[in-house]
Amino acid sequence: MRRLTLSQRDALLGLAFISPVIIFVLVFVAWPFIDTIRTSFYNYNLLKPDKTGWAGLDNYVTLFNVGNLGTMWLRTVVLAFCTIVGQLLFGLLIALMLNRPFPGRAVVRSSFVIPWALPTLVAAFAVRWLVDANFGPTNQVLSLFGLPFQGFPWLGRTDTALPVVIVAHIWKGLGYVILLMLAGLQTIPTDLYEAAKVDGANMWQEFVRITLPHLRYVIAIAFVLRFIWTFNWFDFVFLTTSGGPSQSTMTLPVAVYITAFKSFNMGKAAAIATLMAATLIIFSFLFIRLAMREETEI
Repeated sequence: MRRLTLSQRDALLGLAFISPVIIFVLVFVAWPFIDTIRTSFYNYNLLKPDKTGWAGLDNYVTLFNVGNLGTMWLRTVVLAFCTIVGQLLFGLLIALMLNRPFPGRAVVRSSFVIPWALPTLVAAFAVRWLVDANFGPTNQVLSLFGLPFQGFPWLGRTDTALPVVIVAHIWKGLGYVILLMLAGLQTIPTDLYEAAKVDGANMWQEFVRITLPHLRYVIAIAFVLRFIWTFNWFDFVFLTTSGGPSQSTMTLPVAVYITAFKSFNMGKAAAIATLMAATLIIFSFLFIRLAMREETEI
């Protein structure tokens, strides 16, 4: 029997080490994903298993025509995009302030991580209490300034519920973005800022010419990670508004849960989940292409 070469043995050893991960991905990621796509083409109701049959594209057509799937998709994208933009803007601004030395900086830094570290259940009920129409401090503070917000139902109106949810998302995940920005800022050599000061550059020029170019990959990573996370975030929206009022905060993850476990229509729930997966795959592909193009140009 032919003996294996050193490179072949190393390859087999590496394969043996990663085989548990491969098996895990195949069993718990790849197979459920394929089965979800398959289920989306069937009429499959848990209450009527005997009537399960091939539906083709009927689930998708029905959801777009009757179930407002297009509106829910657009609302989910808007929620994710607005959340990410707010977190990046405020996260970078706060990180710039926290990167400068001042008394009690460690305590202040830790305080910004608290909302991100809070359990989602606690954070959601904190938001509901803050904007409660009768007992929330938001209305009480605004009323002290003479504004007509006494008893104002922030989460009970279709025109204010989604903005409140977006602000709550920004607040909840801001600590994570601040940590990423702080880590990126601390990798920038201080010699660059000292040289810029010698050349007469002001703070804005230092920010545009030094800080932003060095943070471009950190910002890109934060954008992708937060988009994927926010786009898939179910529990925070569900615990805050449950998709109401009048479906004004109904996002795709909430729609999947309600369709699957309240209406028991697994076929339509799988169709919504497939649309979510397709959106994230396309977004990730476009972002990777854009990042590779930028890297080759550099």
